[in-house]
Amino acid sequence: MSYAEEKHNYDVREYADVEDHVLVASADYAHKWWSLHGSYTDLNRQPGAVNEPPPWDGATQTDITRRHRKSYNGLLTLTPSGVFAITVTGMQQTNAFAESVTGLLDQSAGQLGADLTYAPSQRFSASGGYVYESYDFRMAAAYIPRGSNPPYLQANYWENASKDRVHTLRASVQWTLMPDKFDVDANVDYALPRNDSQYTFAPGGLNEGNGVFPANAPPIPGFPVTSFTSFPRVSKNFLIAKVVLNYHLDKNLTASAMWWKQRFDNLDWQTDSMLPYMGHVDPGANRWFFLGAQVPSYNADIFRVALTYKF
Repeated sequence: MSYAEEKHNYDVREYADVEDHVLVASADYAHKWWSLHGSYTDLNRQPGAVNEPPPWDGATQTDITRRHRKSYNGLLTLTPSGVFAITVTGMQQTNAFAESVTGLLDQSAGQLGADLTYAPSQRFSASGGYVYESYDFRMAAAYIPRGSNPPYLQANYWENASKDRVHTLRASVQWTLMPDKFDVDANVDYALPRNDSQYTFAPGGLNEGNGVFPANAPPIPGFPVTSFTSFPRVSKNFLIAKVVLNYHLDKNLTASAMWWKQRFDNLDWQTDSMLPYMGHVDPGANRWFFLGAQVPSYNADIFRVALTYKF
């Protein structure tokens, strides 16, 4: 267990200083065929004196001055036999920030995974695993009409809750069919990330504060105007599989064949409908050009045959 305090001083930021209070605790236990490790971290950040009072709390967005983070980590290892092992990992983290008008309000993350390994002999081993990840963000913003001074109108305030979920599967096999002659190495990884984003608007908001798209006033002729409370789901699929066959002609010469599969499916409303120039939809983008710098969906199969000589 440990405890520390650390103070940071600033000259040009919102606060003259911030102070971190950090508590860390960990424990380990082992008994016959199982062992357990756990840890806990508590970070409490508090601001000091104000350098320049902002128009409203959080308006400058220059630094995170209030933060309370709690993090829990756990690792369980099971070895019921000499050839079989199971590992379970878990993590949970929460972050509470200042209730400001603009910026990040809350953030949390979690992870739970399991790995299995089976190795009955030196000639054969196999492993597999699964990991589930979750990330949650709660943010706030407010529309301030250009040229006006705070305080802002409460109706122009809105919040966003974003949720990321990721499922990852993996497996591998190493098998020597004929010692010093023929072996196989195969592995596969598959990841499935998803994002959902929900908005909360106050009735009577203006421009970005009313959930109307596009936020042009007056509306663009011929362009449909819609209201929304959420963004479409963003999803991606990653698949990577590889199989390698090795035939050892002698101790220095090996013939090999490989099949390598890669597939990426991308569904992202943010870029799928983008045009090089979007200024006619969003006046704020009238000086920007979208060059299509993104990874498109693709499906590739790679085959390789090789003869390797080692000196």
